[in-house]
Amino acid sequence: MNVDVLIIGFGLAGATIAHTLEEKGISFCCFEKGFEGSASCIAAGLVTPLTGKRFVKTWRFDNISPIVNDFYPTIEKKLSTHFWNKIPQIKVCTNEFEVQQLEKRLIDSEYTQFLGEWLVLPDYIHQPYGAITIEQTSFLNSYQYIQKSYQYFDTLGSIVNESFSFENANCTANSITFKGVTAKFVIDCTGYAFSKSIYGNSLGLEPSKGEILTIRTDVETLEYIINAGLYVIPLGNFLYRIGATYGLLHDTTEPSEEARLLLSAKFSKLWSGNFEIVDHKVGIRPKVPDKHPIIGKIHPEFPIYTLNSLGAKGVSYAPWAAKLLIEHIFEQQPIDKELNATRYQSV
Repeated sequence: MNVDVLIIGFGLAGATIAHTLEEKGISFCCFEKGFEGSASCIAAGLVTPLTGKRFVKTWRFDNISPIVNDFYPTIEKKLSTHFWNKIPQIKVCTNEFEVQQLEKRLIDSEYTQFLGEWLVLPDYIHQPYGAITIEQTSFLNSYQYIQKSYQYFDTLGSIVNESFSFENANCTANSITFKGVTAKFVIDCTGYAFSKSIYGNSLGLEPSKGEILTIRTDVETLEYIINAGLYVIPLGNFLYRIGATYGLLHDTTEPSEEARLLLSAKFSKLWSGNFEIVDHKVGIRPKVPDKHPIIGKIHPEFPIYTLNSLGAKGVSYAPWAAKLLIEHIFEQQPIDKELNATRYQSV
């Protein structure tokens, strides 16, 4: 089989690259043996304009927002499914500092479009410092997006249900061949696993372990996301996803008791109703100092590229970063130095 692009990995990055290539009529296939273990599958999936303790605008939000709000609804229609939700986010302040920062934003013309009014939530939600609506937020059910995309491309014959190995691939300056597939370009989308390969270890990726809980409450599902030092995402049928604990105990891939207790304690401080834990999942994602995606060519001779390190805002960055990478490969468009893989290559 001859294709233009061979994609390695089918998490958030791989799925988004695949849809971007298909839209442009570029041939590809993807090697993926079991996407369920991807860190993307347990991601919060939030798109939010404000971030951090000081509620600064999300990096490049003006660039990514129109792309994101077109991309995911378009893919929903193509796949005849639902995973994209325009849903309000309620920030429940946990201290006076947060209140002061939000008050500053409310009188800043650059930020007023993102903030609603102070409000009062139901009594079972502890809110001693108040709560405020953050506008222009969305939620992607990452697992549904990846699963339905995988099924779609598998039906088209674009998925090879096998693991890829650079060690066993025949790499030249013009192509890469692996198990009967020859491609002009390879795009690695395997996240932290790429750092274990002979060509990805130059990026200096570090592992960050994240854990989330799915809980069942005795309260009808809310119609908004809560941000209160942890996120609380409504899933329907009295179920919520809460998390996350990225950076905690990354020495094992197993769910930890420490994370379970930490998230339970945080939720108990927020929520006075009863709840039970029904699921506990773990993901390992790559961590980079500037928290920006890594895209571009990672080998001086072979046509090997990567879309990596999408991070906590991966749902926001993925469509934009995928577009930039494909335009770089096929239209020779330059990659911003703040995104280019060369900024972390040690060799």
